[in-house]
Amino acid sequence: MDISRAIRKRLEEGLQEHQRGALEAAQVIYQGVLDDDPENADAYHFLGLIAHQQQNFETAVSLIQRATAKDNARPTFHFNLGAAQLALGETEAARASYERAAIFKPDWPEAHFNAGSLAGQMNDAERALSSLTRAIELRENYAEAHSSLAAVLNILNRPADAKVSADRALQLDPELAEAWINLGNAEDKLGDLSAAETAHRRSIQANPANASSYYNLGNTLADMWQQTEAIRYFRKALEISPEFENAQDNLLLNLLYDPNATEASLFHESRTCEKQLSRPSAQADHNNSRQPDRPLNIGYVSPDFRTHSCAYFLEALFRHHDRVRFVIFAYANVAQPDKTSSRFQEMADHWHNISGMSDEAAVQLIGANKIDVLVDLAGRSKNHRLGIFRRKPAPIQISWLGYPGTTGVPAIDYRITDTTADPIGPADDHHAETLLRLDGGFHCYTPPDPSPKPAPSPVNRNGYVTFGSFNNLAKVSEYTIAVWSDILRQTPQSVLLLKSLSLGSRETRDNILAAFEAREIDANRIKLMGWIPKSETPLAAYHQIDIALDTFPYNGTTTTFEALWMGVPVVTVSGSRHAGRVGASILGALDLGDLVALTSADYIAACTSLARDTKKLNSLRYSLRTRLRDSTLMDGLGFTRKMEEALRQTWRSWCAKPAAGHS
Repeated sequence: MDISRAIRKRLEEGLQEHQRGALEAAQVIYQGVLDDDPENADAYHFLGLIAHQQQNFETAVSLIQRATAKDNARPTFHFNLGAAQLALGETEAARASYERAAIFKPDWPEAHFNAGSLAGQMNDAERALSSLTRAIELRENYAEAHSSLAAVLNILNRPADAKVSADRALQLDPELAEAWINLGNAEDKLGDLSAAETAHRRSIQANPANASSYYNLGNTLADMWQQTEAIRYFRKALEISPEFENAQDNLLLNLLYDPNATEASLFHESRTCEKQLSRPSAQADHNNSRQPDRPLNIGYVSPDFRTHSCAYFLEALFRHHDRVRFVIFAYANVAQPDKTSSRFQEMADHWHNISGMSDEAAVQLIGANKIDVLVDLAGRSKNHRLGIFRRKPAPIQISWLGYPGTTGVPAIDYRITDTTADPIGPADDHHAETLLRLDGGFHCYTPPDPSPKPAPSPVNRNGYVTFGSFNNLAKVSEYTIAVWSDILRQTPQSVLLLKSLSLGSRETRDNILAAFEAREIDANRIKLMGWIPKSETPLAAYHQIDIALDTFPYNGTTTTFEALWMGVPVVTVSGSRHAGRVGASILGALDLGDLVALTSADYIAACTSLARDTKKLNSLRYSLRTRLRDSTLMDGLGFTRKMEEALRQTWRSWCAKPAAGHS
């Protein structure tokens, strides 16, 4: 018997032991093959499979990579390498391995499916769409592929198509929990929240152990203005999967809307969530040049370098940064860039879209760029990249703007705010970050261009006052409605106009109207408006209201600036935590303290008094835009210099510290 036949026979013997579960015996045989034939790719591959089965994932990856090095054209090697890499958490590498498997075996639907599913998880929607479509072409009755395609179509904001794909998946497998989830998310986007709720509850029936089912039901309930129930389901998702970061994020966000939440309780919840995560090691030392006054590389990380409310508060900073003293890097986590993205790309010195890029790859990029100060612009909000910050790729890390509270991430050094939003003292004890307070406010607004001009107060033509709130409806608590009902009762004939995306849903509208009717406010006095397309100039809706009612305990930000820009006075309550003090920060910077109440009774009095003063309403209508334009809140150059000085001070503090490894 020649050597090659003998080795094949021994491999077959090893495979027989392997298949019957005798892993140690199989391992001995495979290792013996390698002793006699060190170039044998199959032996490396089979040893890698055993390591995977024994949950030695790093060893599995190493061994199967040895196999691909010996024989790179074997699709099975790449497929199983992808499985081992995925088990190790190397999602990007796993996707690439599955794609290579599909290249070497183009008619393998599972390879296309796995590559597409991982691309979808990484928000690389176009790549996912291509791979999943190919998987379905190869196997039309592939239920999981239809379901994953529905998920990708939802990412691409094509909910009608997503619904078709999810329905097809459920025709093929009525108990596929993920397909019910994807159907529910499509129905949610289409505005049929009742159907969405039904689908998500059906997903729980199909798989009660699937944390995603509870998480997505929580999202739909939140859209239906059922925050208490939503919080319950987010907590249930976290009972099943404590490391489910999206569920953590939405739990923490919805707790911000809770009138009973305190800065201390929110900090506790944030730290509890953070401790549940498998925290990567933060880089302890950085070799950045410790020259306190040299030009600094500043990196901004955001999912909102696009048409988004946060962009209104970033534009002035990007436009006015001193390009001699600072080099600006933008790291955009934007799956679908738009015209606003292009504008930020033009303003940045360096632009990198990290959507679809793993945290590890992004950290390597940031390190290669030698970033001195890395600024998070999202906090715990949607599509954040806090996983990057946990690895601390820059010596100084700062959070600002996108989230009204602590990130809870120990590796983030500072959070930018002001003395009104976060008074010195108690607020400092309830943040993982050191608070940096800017004089004159921590916002700088750039209004949409063009913007409609302020119009006369509608009370002049209507004969009655129209109150309004255009905030996210989740910020409107039952207590808020009770206070607003008192305002309406004390202001005869007045009406309240609410505008929010979620009011496009019949179920949500019914819930809101029922809450007012329970307080004896006739439904005819409540006007509800859903989403307004950008093409229809959403700011023009402010022409319909006389007085904007701020929400509490979670104030508006963008809506407050928009109202003031359109000449509409905003009345707020100054609360006990950051989210409830932003209104006071904004109005205080404009010397409009008379519109800032300290109690709900004061808030009611301020609103009803202003409603009776038509002369003042008309005066404010045509003076607020000028007042805002001339304030620190729109002084782009002045704000940028304050921000730059804050960044420089953090840098000087770091330079003054001993380098790691030195005393």
